[in-house]
Amino acid sequence: TSWEQLVHSSEHTLIRQAIYFQNIIRNSATQDRPNLLANYLYDLAKAFNHFYHECPILQLDKPELSLARCQLSYVVGCILEYGLGLLGIPLPHRM
Repeated sequence: TSWEQLVHSSEHTLIRQAIYFQNIIRNSATQDRPNLLANYLYDLAKAFNHFYHECPILQLDKPELSLARCQLSYVVGCILEYGLGLLGIPLPHRM
C-alpha cells in the first residue's frame, strides 16, 4: 500500500494515535487502570470521526489513496474492536 499517500493532517493524527495502542494496553494492565484504555479508544474514535469527515475514501480519482485510506480505516476498526473486547464491551453489528 502507498502509505506515503496519507499526507492530510487528520490522517497523520489517526496514524499517530493508532501507533500508541500497544503502549496503552500495557500501561492500562500494569497500572490496573482500564480507564486508560477506555479513554484512548474514545479519543481514537473521535480522531477517526474527524478523519472520516475530512478525507473522502471512495470518491477519489486516486485509487492508491483510496486504498490507503480504506486500510487505515480497517486498522482503526480492528483496534477499536480488540480494545472494546478487552473491556468486555461488545460491538454492534451495524451502525
